[in-house]
Amino acid sequence: MVSNSVTDLSERDQAILKSVVQTYIATADPVGSRTVARYSGLGLSPATIRNCMADLEDAGLLYQPHTSAGRIPSHEGMRYYVSHLLDRKEIPEGERQALENAILTNVSDFEEMLKRAVKVIASWSGNAAVVTTPHHGKSRLIHVDFVQVKPGTILVITVSDSGTVNNHLVQIDCNISSRRLRILAETVSAYLEIMDPEQLKKELIDSIEEDRKFLDLLLSEAINSVTRQDAGKEIIIDGRLNLLDYPEFSDIPRIRALFEAFEEKKILVALLERCIEMDNTNILIGSDGLGQSAPESSVVIAPYREKGTPVGSIGIVGPARMDYARAVALVEYVSHILSRDM
Repeated sequence: MVSNSVTDLSERDQAILKSVVQTYIATADPVGSRTVARYSGLGLSPATIRNCMADLEDAGLLYQPHTSAGRIPSHEGMRYYVSHLLDRKEIPEGERQALENAILTNVSDFEEMLKRAVKVIASWSGNAAVVTTPHHGKSRLIHVDFVQVKPGTILVITVSDSGTVNNHLVQIDCNISSRRLRILAETVSAYLEIMDPEQLKKELIDSIEEDRKFLDLLLSEAINSVTRQDAGKEIIIDGRLNLLDYPEFSDIPRIRALFEAFEEKKILVALLERCIEMDNTNILIGSDGLGQSAPESSVVIAPYREKGTPVGSIGIVGPARMDYARAVALVEYVSHILSRDM
């Protein structure tokens, strides 16, 4: 987000900011007024540009890393650029075909397609790439069965509305007949049609006093099996070593913090899940993305869809000095490839 105080820049200030950002993205060096005058095509003198750059610095959009250096965009300046000045790009037709071939040719299943997609995006962008496996919303428990394997050992079998079947052994400190277990399983499954598992657990345990001591264990395992299933959404990452090529990450603590964010995954998963909910392409710069742990990074994320509904996200993670036009075009076209055949 960009503060309201800097959304009313003049056309000249916008053109100068755009030139500074684009030059900085290309070179990673502070940008001076003479460089802007020489290459921007604005027809302004270095002195005029220098005064405008000072105004942009006062507005918090540029800053000067050293007294004798030129200026570079702040994170606020980058956010203004992507919000107001970014020129949209299209992936050229030849590259589209190459992308489709690299991702779709002889692919065996959707997970392999996702792995190919992040590998291609990482290679083509020179950054890291991330993708989540499909998310179909919170799973609902629809059927259970309890099978006595031996005295004191019960196999809990659960079926979710996504069709996933789980089973797990539970130890109980009493004996129960197979007939009684079957009746309990049928009762639980019938009640699942009208109430959620946690409510059902309370209702049944309160009403079936004689089975209280082991029914709590069996129902807890049934509920946990679905929770584990939902928590098992995977994130696939590729191209982390590409980030070592950027001067922003030549500082060991910075690259270590970024790699730790990749390993921890919680922040990335939260970002990718948020993109699914927002249902559009997001550009997250600095602390907006991976937080204070990796302040010099940025993330570009787009959702992919199943039958028109967002079910996963794919994105690029790189420096705040990213070629955003290229990154947006790339993730959006790859998300289109992932969406169309699902």
